[in-house]
Amino acid sequence: MAFADPPPTLVIPTLVGPVSELCTTVRVQGALKGAHVTVESIGAKPRVVAQQIAKFGGDERLTTLSPLRSDDLLVAYQEVGADKSSMTPTDMAMGVQPAPVSLDEIGYLGALTHLFQCGRYVWITGAIPGATIEVSFSGVVQAQGTAYEGEARLTLAAPISAGSPVSLRQITPIGPGPTVPIMPDQLPATLSAPTVQAPLVSCQTAVLVTDVLDGAQVTLTHKSGVTQTAGFDRSALWMGVQPLVEGDTIAATQVFPQPCNKTSPTNPSVRVVAPDKVDPPSIIGPLCAGSNKVRVANYAPGATISLQIDSTVFAACRRPLVRTTSRSTHCRPARMSRSVRRSAVSSGNCRSHRWGWTATRMSPRPRRSIPNCMPAAVVSGSPISTQNSLVQAWAQHGTSFAPISEVIVAREPAQQFIPVTPYLRQGDQVVVREWACSTQKLDSAALTVLGPDSPGPPQIPPTPTAESTVVTVINVVSGALVVEVFLQESANAPWQFIGSAVGMDEDANWLLGVPVNVRLPLDGLVKARQAVCGMQTEFGAAVKIIRGKPGIPVLDTPVNIGNQPLRPSFRWHDPYAGDSRRASSFIITAAVNGGAAAFSKEVTSTSYSPDTDLLEKTTYWWTVKGKKKNSSGDGVTSQQALFDTGPKPTPPPPPPPVLTGYDVNTLTLKGTGFKPSGTVYVFVAIAGWIPGNSLYDLRYSSPLVQCTADATGNLSARVDPKTAVPPIYVESYGTYLYGAWPGEKVSFTAHDANANVESNTFTVTA
Repeated sequence: MAFADPPPTLVIPTLVGPVSELCTTVRVQGALKGAHVTVESIGAKPRVVAQQIAKFGGDERLTTLSPLRSDDLLVAYQEVGADKSSMTPTDMAMGVQPAPVSLDEIGYLGALTHLFQCGRYVWITGAIPGATIEVSFSGVVQAQGTAYEGEARLTLAAPISAGSPVSLRQITPIGPGPTVPIMPDQLPATLSAPTVQAPLVSCQTAVLVTDVLDGAQVTLTHKSGVTQTAGFDRSALWMGVQPLVEGDTIAATQVFPQPCNKTSPTNPSVRVVAPDKVDPPSIIGPLCAGSNKVRVANYAPGATISLQIDSTVFAACRRPLVRTTSRSTHCRPARMSRSVRRSAVSSGNCRSHRWGWTATRMSPRPRRSIPNCMPAAVVSGSPISTQNSLVQAWAQHGTSFAPISEVIVAREPAQQFIPVTPYLRQGDQVVVREWACSTQKLDSAALTVLGPDSPGPPQIPPTPTAESTVVTVINVVSGALVVEVFLQESANAPWQFIGSAVGMDEDANWLLGVPVNVRLPLDGLVKARQAVCGMQTEFGAAVKIIRGKPGIPVLDTPVNIGNQPLRPSFRWHDPYAGDSRRASSFIITAAVNGGAAAFSKEVTSTSYSPDTDLLEKTTYWWTVKGKKKNSSGDGVTSQQALFDTGPKPTPPPPPPPVLTGYDVNTLTLKGTGFKPSGTVYVFVAIAGWIPGNSLYDLRYSSPLVQCTADATGNLSARVDPKTAVPPIYVESYGTYLYGAWPGEKVSFTAHDANANVESNTFTVTA
């Protein structure tokens, strides 16, 4: 695992919080397998809190040696032989929440899982860390578990019943908290196949599966027929697998057991390939000198990561990727200097290349928090001094001041949501603590948690459009744990859940974009509801889905090219040609660049050629805009495209005249296409054998016979071969032959004043 140059240095293990006095374990990440991990308190009663040999590496849960205290400040380090990592910096020590002393301090829970009938897996959040979570329905407790770090992921003893609410509550040594009832939704008539996300590469130890209904059991089937299953409490999770082998294939199905007894089709198998190389992990910048945490992403699932900072290599920062959607982790060196020079990742026999980043220095500016029952503290209004600062929410509750969130990396400098547990409680003083380019803490001003807003039903503005995958919801209560959107595809069809989002903002009456898992069908109905502080509202009014605006046409040709004909062939395509947003007509407009308009025309096809010539050797721009009847409005005009016209083409020569016939009785030659009222010059030729004579007769008119075409260019003139062609003396007959001997061929060709364009040759037999 080590680099070829300097020996590795152990990283500081990361304490995962929050924790409370109810906790009997402490979670530590980033330790090497086999390392001796120690957690100490440097608070009012210094002592060793937990010690354990790391069994797995990357993620360990240590049993405490003595009860945690609200005045503890926890730090951690690891030892391998004579090597010892640095200890968690004092200003980054993890505080401990006090145990509740009254039932009023025990708040509401929330479910990150959307509950469906027959589901068996739930993810509960919002608990006091260390409390017992209880899930029940139909009058029976179906699952209990400890809320480590305020969350619990539970498997139910029985599938969720239809028509009966699922009740959530947390239990502490002094008693239970309030019950939160959640009504499960019916499953859709048919289940869609889950998706195994490609690519799958050999050595990979986890597979990302998406498009799963919350609560389903997912089965992966290998090429050999070997299967493995996992319960999904979210719609997309990583499943741990044995290291994948090149040539294997993975397919997935999802199942809801009896009484629903629904099984999805199997998705198309995804083949495991051997990568040309293991891609390097990404160090997510910007970094700031003085920080002791580096965020790393895009590494192989289950991989071990090493960082080199200047001349020091930090080894074995690892975070398993099982039953989670995250694909980033945090490596905590003792302290970061000016640059991260190299990083590497390995998994099995695969080894990646290295990738670098330069650290920067910035100044911190922390700020705000939000109202009661909120599942997160919100830092907003340009609060974060730099992206990738470390932030954590703390709360003053009575005489206790302790963290209510994990330390997270601020991904966005403009606004950051910090999930908290337990949820914010009225009257608490909330502080956002930041470590920016330093291991020294900087606390924001404290804000008091306000009372809950009265939860009314949210509303969907009358603008949901077909094919959209986001529904806008307004009148969302600030602090809403979840806002859910439901769809009725057609009259009398059942309502089905299609998506949810967390309502977190400072203002009560605001709008929220809720992503949905279907493309909205034209003429369907959507409605929404919200939950806050254990109270779920009625649904807001159902709103009809209307036809969306046409898309922006994509111009195909001519685009930034020259020498175009004066009547160009304009072509474009409609990005929504395959759905209800397709345009019914288009307006194409062209104009001289910087000058007058050339034309504007409405057409129903995706091509057009003007009826009149454009100017030669001129630069034009052109645009197209889609139109649609009975939609939410006209589309947006495309971007302009330029083209240049070429020179005016040389006119083609006129077509040659045509001789159409010769009447041997009236000796009349006819033709068309001559210059109107012009002189026509006719060439007459006679050819053939004269019987009884060895002479081959070949004569032609000289001079040419002159005729006149009429006003329309037609010819009808008497041309007599006897006078047009000189006679020939036939010795065997002792006389001159005028005209043609019977059986000889008489040919006529003509032209007008343009002698270079002759007619066809018209031939008759004498």
